[in-house]
Amino acid sequence: MARGSNLATFELTEVDGSTRIFGLAGRFRQTLEALIEAGSAGVTSYEVSSWALRFSHYTWVFRHKHGLLIETVREPHTIGEISGHHARYILRDRVRELGPDDIAGRVAKRLADREGVAA
Repeated sequence: MARGSNLATFELTEVDGSTRIFGLAGRFRQTLEALIEAGSAGVTSYEVSSWALRFSHYTWVFRHKHGLLIETVREPHTIGEISGHHARYILRDRVRELGPDDIAGRVAKRLADREGVAA
């Protein structure tokens, strides 16, 4: 995906079954798509280093601005004689990207609900 790409709409399913819809674009969109695609394996900054130089920042924003549950797992690494730790980020919430058909259906249902008409 190219930088500055179009807005994508995502749906978060809460523990109680309610849903929340929000939009993202650019690197934020790309980061969330990477987390969704990785599933329980998670993602490290190294694995997306060709584009995600601020991956930890994007996950911070998701946690604090969007309320997403993203686990950080510290993993040891050794490169030559240098050892240390890096983070693996795992999206624990149920989030999916909505397509145009999903969005149109939701809009129609909300309008019908407001009008008291079956969709």
